[in-house]
Amino acid sequence: MTFISAEEAFKKAEPGSLSTTSRVWLAALLGTLVFALIQFATYTPDGFPNNDNLLRMIHVQDLLAGQGWYDPVQYRLGLEGGTVMHWSKLIDAPIAALVLVGGKAFAAAAWPGLLAFVALAGLVLGAVRTGGTETILPASVIGVAALWSVGAFSIGAFDHHNVHVVLLIWGGVRVARGPAPGG
Repeated sequence: MTFISAEEAFKKAEPGSLSTTSRVWLAALLGTLVFALIQFATYTPDGFPNNDNLLRMIHVQDLLAGQGWYDPVQYRLGLEGGTVMHWSKLIDAPIAALVLVGGKAFAAAAWPGLLAFVALAGLVLGAVRTGGTETILPASVIGVAALWSVGAFSIGAFDHHNVHVVLLIWGGVRVARGPAPGG
């Protein structure tokens, strides 16, 4: 395994070629497109994948209907008066924005797709930091397969687990040995 500095990567780049950073983001974008094609090809419209995703959408609907940001009660659950929930509205807010932009079906595809893009970018960047630019293609292919296999980025995955995966990946990128790609 060789570690290269940003300066070495810049010197090796041919004039007019993409920088390492641009190649990482391009690989993440192309990988996300492949991931989306796989998702849509294997999607079966049988509702939400699990109860957590359904409950997250209920939280989003309540937020859009005017429930207060600091009100942790889910009034549709439990006995009279509802159930106090521990879920953060920080996850609800971007999903609510996507619902406002394009509706629930749009949010069901866009939210996990956006998170898959950010996760894949982190996987590719981590690979480049530790193994150099020749790891971009293998990291993209393995990353797409890994993200698809865990199911946290499936269409309709509104639960917070996909956000946890993204944060874990980027935490690993931050501590990965080797320089950040330059150029």
